[in-house]
Amino acid sequence: MDRMSPGRRRSSTARVALLAVAGVGLFVVAAWVLTAGGNQRPDSLGVVGDIPNRVVSGLDQDVPCTENADGVQTCATPLPKLTTADKASASALIIENGTVKLDHLGKYRVFLGQVVLARGIVQSSVLELGNVRSETYLAPSFRLELEDASSHRVLPRNIYDKGITDGPQRVDAYLVFDLQWYQEGASILISRVEVN
Repeated sequence: MDRMSPGRRRSSTARVALLAVAGVGLFVVAAWVLTAGGNQRPDSLGVVGDIPNRVVSGLDQDVPCTENADGVQTCATPLPKLTTADKASASALIIENGTVKLDHLGKYRVFLGQVVLARGIVQSSVLELGNVRSETYLAPSFRLELEDASSHRVLPRNIYDKGITDGPQRVDAYLVFDLQWYQEGASILISRVEVN
């Protein structure tokens, strides 16, 4: 498992306000050249669409509804409101300024820290990177992955697939990306991570 060099890291009680969930994709294309010694590097980088440095995500909390053949619509039970005790049991993960040193090609799964979710409900998750447009590495996408700390299973993106818990749930947060090319000494700068 890869590790992050921490900047300032702190935890606080999770905030209750819901943040709109936005699915963000990042795609980069490159023309490759073979250099002396057989190392491949991108000769030119091209961006398909806008490259965001901020990925806002979370579990989909929309109430799913279905309609039967007679046109009758039924919907799932809405999520319960969090009580004061639920909120008191939660602890957010907040990281300000961190660095991920790049030292190999392929998949990275960088442990960022642990968060305690009230009843297992993700209110919001934010990942901000400082140098996604870097000339020193090529990684076509980044994502913030949440995994149950006990079962080590990645959380589904929909709360109705995941379900809620009777009490607090410990969750590990990871930065996940696939590195296709990098220069010696390159690193990814993390401006902010917030999960609650």
